[in-house]
Amino acid sequence: MIEEAPGKEPTIDEQRQIIDLVRELKVKAIFAEPQFSTKAADAIASDSGAEVLLLDPIGGPKLAGKDSYIALMRYNVGQMGEAMR
Repeated sequence: MIEEAPGKEPTIDEQRQIIDLVRELKVKAIFAEPQFSTKAADAIASDSGAEVLLLDPIGGPKLAGKDSYIALMRYNVGQMGEAMR
């Protein structure tokens, strides 16, 4: 987990620890949510070689491909599948 709580970005030291762990474990993807800033995830991904992918826990009726529960779950599973490539 990059943020202890939504909106509470990690300190520089915490980011360094996360980057080291991501490299050590050869993590391919870091998941973020579109409702929150991806700034910390982007910085960690940039320094570690991972990519940031979005998982959407909310969706919405006006969001193409995320406008129903089933569509939203398909979107999220697709993102997880992308991370496994």
